Amino acid sequence: MIYLLILVSFFEPSNNIKVIVNEQELTESSTVFVRQNDRVDLMTKKQGRWVFYQPVFREYDNLKNGALTISEIEYQIKPLKSDLTDQISLKFSSGTYIIGISNSDTALSTFEPLHLTRKDIIQIVVREEDSYLGYLTELIGLPFVLPPKSLGVYGHQTDLRVGTDCAELAIYGARRMGFNIPYCGPRGILDYVELTDELKMGTIIHYGYQVSVLYEDHGIRGELDNEDLLIHAYQDRVSIEKLGDIELSKKEYKLYKWKE
Repeated sequence: MIYLLILVSFFEPSNNIKVIVNEQELTESSTVFVRQNDRVDLMTKKQGRWVFYQPVFREYDNLKNGALTISEIEYQIKPLKSDLTDQISLKFSSGTYIIGISNSDTALSTFEPLHLTRKDIIQIVVREEDSYLGYLTELIGLPFVLPPKSLGVYGHQTDLRVGTDCAELAIYGARRMGFNIPYCGPRGILDYVELTDELKMGTIIHYGYQVSVLYEDHGIRGELDNEDLLIHAYQDRVSIEKLGDIELSKKEYKLYKWKE
């Protein structure tokens, strides 16, 4: 379903879930940033089951019905524990996770960020490390949204980590590093990068319609080949994939790096 993008309500942080990271209690927040393998303890006084809101992976089209519309993202609700408990301990691989307390298994669809509109839901954002590539890994598991848009007072869908596309993923990492780069798509990103002959971790691989980033250089060192791993928003989600496993291996490309 498509809705007009008219958002005027203000949001409050989650206050029904207490978060403890590595035995240190955090101040109340609807979003928690941690590193891979950090221990996260969640506690609540509300009755219900701990659940994971898993986005349904497909391309969500924000252009289909015009510039002022936005597609709802569909979420499946998956229990983290089958029984009721007021506390749960978790460790995460890299990516963004939406976790909450619910007694329902019914899928839901919304264009609003769940963690900013419901007090029984928080967003846990996990990165590998404090680097450009590390920040890109925060978006693993997000659905592909073409293009991600601003959700009014809440912010941009990519900054909110609810959905992204190929260029915006690459830009997100730079923004997390402190660079003032707008979300601008595969063409617009060319204003902020420059051609390079050097292939290394973090190099931007531009296919014209698709933007990917080199995650690991395997195979022949310094050459893009089918053994290399790319991190990108591609087809229906953000993931790390071997180039030889996808059709991009047969496409022409140019290599870029961020301008100094």
